[in-house]
Amino acid sequence: MEEAEKKIKSLVTIPNLVNWVRHNKRRLDDTIFQLREFAAHPPRHSLQQVQKACADLAYGKTNLTEALEKAENLKPAIVRASAKEVIPTFHKYLKESEIEGLVEFDKFRPMYIIGKKPNNDPLLVPIKPTYVGVRREKLVPVFVIPWVDFKLDQFQKLLLSTIICDAILTQQDFLDSDAEIVALPRIKHTKVRDFRRWRATQYNLLSQEDLAEQFDRYSRALRIVITELEGGD
Repeated sequence: MEEAEKKIKSLVTIPNLVNWVRHNKRRLDDTIFQLREFAAHPPRHSLQQVQKACADLAYGKTNLTEALEKAENLKPAIVRASAKEVIPTFHKYLKESEIEGLVEFDKFRPMYIIGKKPNNDPLLVPIKPTYVGVRREKLVPVFVIPWVDFKLDQFQKLLLSTIICDAILTQQDFLDSDAEIVALPRIKHTKVRDFRRWRATQYNLLSQEDLAEQFDRYSRALRIVITELEGGD
């Protein structure tokens, strides 16, 4: 029972928006499958330290040389290797993006309701950009995805973009702004990363009705998987 409780806690404690999005599918049965897989095979490590290394570069807290030196001390080894791959490519992205990081937004972390827990309490996810910067006098929240393989499908990309727009770009400071999502997948057969980026508003976003339906779908899937873990019918 202790193991089941641990899995349930991980299902209702959502660390960030991007990880939550990849558990979502358009169909209920597919979303249930994603949650079952997550409960059975949770991630073995977090890339939070890699995200922080990117943020420190963007905010000017470190330069490229210093960031790579710090990466040598990261643990475990898989996170260290990821940081050493990601940092040079992210540095290249920074130079091309012309987005100047604003360190005063380092703690910016609005919470957003994405459904309900089985007890009907709101299910919250932090919408924390890797960093927030300014480009041409407009604020730009930037979300960095440092996965080796970028596997969000088109629906998941739309879901991610829609929530970012709804949670951040409707706030007073961000009106008339846009957000940028930057994936850093590994180039096939190498240990070198590439970057792919898109603006949150460049696609036809999900409607509020579609968004509400997805939150309901996810909440139903969550209840089903938790009931299974509890040993219910």
